Amino acid sequence: MDRVQYSLAIELNALEGPVADTGLEFIARYMAVSNVNSLLESHPELAGPSTISALEGLLKDPGPCAESRGLFLYKQAAEALINVVLHSRGTPLSYQALFTLKDA
Repeated sequence: MDRVQYSLAIELNALEGPVADTGLEFIARYMAVSNVNSLLESHPELAGPSTISALEGLLKDPGPCAESRGLFLYKQAAEALINVVLHSRGTPLSYQALFTLKDA
């Protein structure tokens, strides 16, 4: 892993907390999941089990449903998981992401 990938991995790891934090305001979670989606779109190999777990927690959280814009949050999380599925086909992580999407 080179320096750039290492920095991006640290950034992704830092974003997982806000994605999973149910106490954050909507916009903060939206920005975090949007940044995760953007990172995984360009560097899907950075995803790990903790990334999938954070996105799964967000998709299973009923809180954003109360927001009229909650659909946008769920859409960003689903797109991030789709990036993992498409770019790591046949791996255990890909299956974990796929089952998360299926169960959400």
